[in-house]
Amino acid sequence: MYRRILVASDLTEWTLPALKIAVEMARASGARLHLEHVIEPFREARPWLTALTPPEVDVFEKVVEQETAACRDALRKQFDAACAGGPTPDVEIAVRRGPPADVIAAEAQNCGADLVVVGTHGRKGLKHLLLGSVAERVARIAPCSVLIAR
Repeated sequence: MYRRILVASDLTEWTLPALKIAVEMARASGARLHLEHVIEPFREARPWLTALTPPEVDVFEKVVEQETAACRDALRKQFDAACAGGPTPDVEIAVRRGPPADVIAAEAQNCGADLVVVGTHGRKGLKHLLLGSVAERVARIAPCSVLIAR
């Protein structure tokens, strides 16, 4: 049924149900999972980043590397928790940077995903209006089917 399933994680508890669904689908179809977390860029940093000295840039880059490694470790823990009690599907784990919905949709295209699975916080009203929904935007722009899990 599916060959490649992309699962987007925001590293919260809201991701685990979506990840468990994706793991079960991968087990049933023999699909490869692509598990990723997208770090939103720090937009306010741009003006002062240009003013950094080379040693400060080195420190900033090390912090970015540490953050990426920590996110990768958290993704691995989420994946291991979702796979508990059954066979472990093939998985590729990645941490990317950029606007989350755009990066998720682009990666779905790049890896040839047949399906994107995302969790949702289920925000309503003013919170939804102010914070938006990455899941909704992914569903609108992804090049393949999108499963949104609560």
